[in-house]
Amino acid sequence: MSRVLVVWGALLSTAAVAQSPHAQATARALFHEGLEHADAADWDQAADRFARAHALRPAPAIALNLGIAREHLGQLVAASEALRSVVRDDATPASLRERAVQRLDAILPRLGALVVELDGSREGLSLFVDDRQISLAIVGVESAVDPGVHRVRATREGEVVAEGEIAIAEGATETVRLSVPEPVEADAPVDLRVRETDAVEARQLDAQVETQPASSRAWYRRGWVWTLVAVGVGAIVGGGIAASRRGRGSQSACDELSLGCVEP
Repeated sequence: MSRVLVVWGALLSTAAVAQSPHAQATARALFHEGLEHADAADWDQAADRFARAHALRPAPAIALNLGIAREHLGQLVAASEALRSVVRDDATPASLRERAVQRLDAILPRLGALVVELDGSREGLSLFVDDRQISLAIVGVESAVDPGVHRVRATREGEVVAEGEIAIAEGATETVRLSVPEPVEADAPVDLRVRETDAVEARQLDAQVETQPASSRAWYRRGWVWTLVAVGVGAIVGGGIAASRRGRGSQSACDELSLGCVEP
């Protein structure tokens, strides 16, 4: 650890131009705290301090220590990425690059691999490994994961539609297959407002008919018209009957074809 600390001081002095004095001082303090936690084997706190220092002042020395702390925590994927950044950085001194390569070579064979297979519709689907959302582009291919137990979930509109759990040993590759149901097609919403409007209009029409004055109604809808018609029809029928009775007195026989004729 002491050699890393010396290199940190050298890198900070050569790249301090782009950093504010406050950021430099804070990053330096966080880095020293991380070293103290690492010496005490408190790797969780060490990783936290190194991550904060690296956010303020990205430097190969900080990334190397961050990778080592995460390796001790079993976060092998994150550790390998931190070490790769050290190897790729052109500003990394040869001694740090060599150490990063050694740690990386030891970590890579320990990485697990997960293959997610999906059966069914992918429409509107979101995929999660543990609490991390991942792209559907990884379906069917190996993706690096830390050794351990992993939960895979497929959700649609926030609801879990399929899930599975798998334990992956160091260096092992495992497959999780999820059967995803087809999306449920929602019934077409009924516009109750249209029905309510129709009902209101019907009630209004009934009310208009019931309250319409007799004088404004059509002549054939007025009661007195049909009363007069009934009286007239009755008078005509009555007159016809009386005439037929008078006619029977002058006839010796009833006309058999006369409607309503009664023989004397």
